[in-house]
Amino acid sequence: MKDRAVPVIMPQLGVNDLEITVTEWLLEPGTRVHVGQPIALVETSKANLELTAEAEGFLYPCVEAGAAVPIGRTIAVLAEYPDPEIAEKLVADTPPPTTAAKEMGTAQVTEKARLLIEQHHIDPARLPLGRIIREQDVLALLAPPRAEVPDALQRRVVIYGASQGGLAVLECVASMKGHEVIAFLEDDPALIGSTLAGLPVWAGARLDKLRAKGIGAVSTHIAKASTRLRLLARWQQAGLHPLNVIHARAIVSPSVRMGVGNLIKAGAVLDTEVELGDGCIVDNGAIVPHHNRIGTGCHLAPGVSMGGDCIIGECSVIGIGATISARLRVGRNVIVAAGACVLRDVPDNVVVEGKPARIVGERK
Repeated sequence: MKDRAVPVIMPQLGVNDLEITVTEWLLEPGTRVHVGQPIALVETSKANLELTAEAEGFLYPCVEAGAAVPIGRTIAVLAEYPDPEIAEKLVADTPPPTTAAKEMGTAQVTEKARLLIEQHHIDPARLPLGRIIREQDVLALLAPPRAEVPDALQRRVVIYGASQGGLAVLECVASMKGHEVIAFLEDDPALIGSTLAGLPVWAGARLDKLRAKGIGAVSTHIAKASTRLRLLARWQQAGLHPLNVIHARAIVSPSVRMGVGNLIKAGAVLDTEVELGDGCIVDNGAIVPHHNRIGTGCHLAPGVSMGGDCIIGECSVIGIGATISARLRVGRNVIVAAGACVLRDVPDNVVVEGKPARIVGERK
């Protein structure tokens, strides 16, 4: 298999750098390298750094020393066998970066966004201004209007899950002025009819009875994304509102746009024009800077720190203390392990860990 090779991708090393310069290759083409071995010197706007190999193989650079290279571009390959022609072949087969944008009128749009705009005949005047338009922006315009629940009913809340996580949601709701938790909901027969924190535990299957009791809002802490999203759908079918629970000590910019059923815990920060889908959990101390887009069903664990203008695909989990550099795309259904440092785009359905983060498995 002489055509097998691992691409060396230019990572996001500077927070504000769109390009990074390869100042020097430290090894001759065809040199065998091992994991962690320095292979090149690179220069950001603020620092000179060593780039190290993330796999074993024979090194073949794809760009000349002195070249300014866009983030996400293949700059070399690590071939399984010595083969001077493999670099040229692999680069020719490499798709453009996922964040590549094209002009559409006065706006810059990604290819996926452009296809949706053309398919649904969307007026470009409806698109956000001053930034790249991505697929999530267009999908937000296409989303159907949600059924309205009277405001008075939205302030009377039940929590799905009578457990430690439910108590955490209880404290979050208690910090929100004008909201009151009436009961917990459970599917476990052993808990139905009991009490927790002085509140009754009702059967979760009897959603149709809640509106008659003057209750219109539901929240949950349940960790599994698919379960959270199924619950959200059930609540809406029952005429209930999946409440956005935002702790009073979270910092949420007034320009943040979010769906429904999100849980934003104490110490979380959501900065300018962050977009959040439905059913997300943004845990204690997670920092989400400006113009990040967090897909439906995501969970940002305590202490997550991100750069600006990232995309996190739906149902992805970013582990405790993980770091994601600026302008990166983490695919859907991804697990970023606790403490990982993500410096380049991550594809769908994988598990990554380490510093820098590497793919270590698949998520099914």
